[in-house]
Parts: sequence; structure tokens; C-alpha cells
Amino acid sequence: MDCSSCATPCETSSQITRSRRIQVLQHDESGARACVGGANKKWQKPKAQLWEPLCTRFPVNRHEGSPTILRDYCHAAIVAQSSRIVKKLNVINDLARLKYEYARRAHDPRYRDWYSPFNRANIFITQERDRAIAQMLAQHIPRDWNVLRILDVGCGRGNELVKFLGYGVRERNLFGVDLLGDRVRAGREKFSALQFACGNAATLPYPDGAFDLVLQFTVFTSILDDDLRRRIASEMLRALDPRGAILWYDYWLNPTNPQTRGIEKSEIKTLFPHCDYHWQRVTLAPPLARLVAPRSWFACEMLNQLSFLRTHWLALISKK
Repeated sequence: MDCSSCATPCETSSQITRSRRIQVLQHDESGARACVGGANKKWQKPKAQLWEPLCTRFPVNRHEGSPTILRDYCHAAIVAQSSRIVKKLNVINDLARLKYEYARRAHDPRYRDWYSPFNRANIFITQERDRAIAQMLAQHIPRDWNVLRILDVGCGRGNELVKFLGYGVRERNLFGVDLLGDRVRAGREKFSALQFACGNAATLPYPDGAFDLVLQFTVFTSILDDDLRRRIASEMLRALDPRGAILWYDYWLNPTNPQTRGIEKSEIKTLFPHCDYHWQRVTLAPPLARLVAPRSWFACEMLNQLSFLRTHWLALISKK
């Protein structure tokens, strides 16, 4: 057929092909889509719109057309999860270290001698500490001791806990928890009426506000992991009655033992925030007491008058 006679000349096949290969379909802004390349190309949402939901959900700097947001989000999630795993491993490692260290001390003859009830330095340290505790409790806890419930965190064999029988506390109201099973078994054999439990103080098996007084004697300085310290402190506060108090006895300085780390006032306040504190520095430095006490009790008394030679904080910590 001759096309020269038509008013509008027909497009040649090559022109039709070129027309199909370049097509742009435009819609309104709510559902805009573009197709470039004809039937062999898939419909594609513009990249600026494709990443818009991520930009809205995760408001971080965005480079249009690149997966920076998703990459940054995934990286942050991986780092956070890794940090949680590392903290858990550190806690587990520190608990294992504690078990090993106390097992080692149990077979070390030096520790048996230092903490013997017949060691003169130990007698001096214990008597001075017990007097300070009695004075602090009498001043700040004017309550009926007959009904108080007491928990000792890191109770060992219960030697400190049982002293509160002399304050008038009933046996059934004295509770102790310790990490080491052999110590708990020894405590149960020695003081069968007391309530002992073997476990991790970071997960205390007691309800909220169950105790009027919570004790800790040289537990925190044996813990090197900061996260474990925080968890135990949080559990002590949780188990404490709103009108109760925490009795703290621990040293701020012990340069001779690498398996411990002293705790100063500032860290104690961080561990137990929003509380009231009553402080007293006590205990003549044990190495000095072991050197002097066998020779002169009077010299120990004189040296103990110098506050810079006292290595422990005695504190009563109560909720506001």
C-alpha cells in the first residue's frame, strides 16, 4: 500500500520500536512510578521513596540512593548485642574467679591463721568493728529488733549473721545467701535454725521489700566486674523494705591483694543512688594490726586513733 497519499504519514517499524523503548508513565505524587526501558524492564519505585520509611523510623543522616541507614542500623544492633554478650561473659568469668579464689584461700594456711578466733590482730579488728556497728545501729535503727528480718549477702558460714541474736532478733528472721555451697552447708550444720540459701546475689531468691536490714561484709571489694557489682547492689535495694537499711562494711584500700579492688565513697553512692548515708571510717590496716597486735595492744589502740590508718568504710545506707 502506498502511504504517500495519507494525510498523516504512518510511523515506520523502527520508529515504533524506538517509541516503545522510551516510555515514561507519570502518576500523582502519592503513587508515582517510573518505567524506563519498555517491556523488558520491571517497574521500580524511585530510590528516594524506597528508603523513606527507614528514614522516618531511624532518623539518621541519609545519602539518597544508598543503603547507609540500614547498614548503620544493623551495625548498631550488632554492637549492642555483642556488648550484652560480653557483659554476661564477664559476670560469669568473675563468678568463676570468685569460686576459685575462695577455694584457694580455704587451703591457704595464712588465711586460716589471720582469721582464727585466737589471732590477736583478728580479735582487735573484730571487737573494734563490732563496737562501731552497735553504736551506729543503736543511733539510727531505734526499732523493735524482735520483729526485724535480716539478710546477710555473702554470709559464709553465718558467723556475722548469728551475732544479731544478741540484739534480740529471732532465729527464723535471720537469712543468709552465699555463692559457695560448702560454706552454706557448714553454716546449716553449725546454725541449723538460721535460713541459709546457696546462690548468686545478683539474683536474690526473695520478694521485694522482704528485709529490714541487709548486710554486706567485704563482698563488693572481692568483685572485680563493675556490672556484677551494680546488679548485686540493685538486688539488695530491691529486697530492702522502704523503711529499712543496708549495713555496709568494706575497705577502700587494699594494695596487697590483686584479687580485690577497694571502693570509695563516690562509688558506694553510685551503687546505691537516692539514699541517705551515715559514714564512719574503721579498722586499723590489717597488715599493720598483724604486726603490732601480738606485741602491744595499747600500740594498736593508739595507731587506730589515726584515721588515715583505717582502711574500711562502715556505712548505714537507707532509702529516702
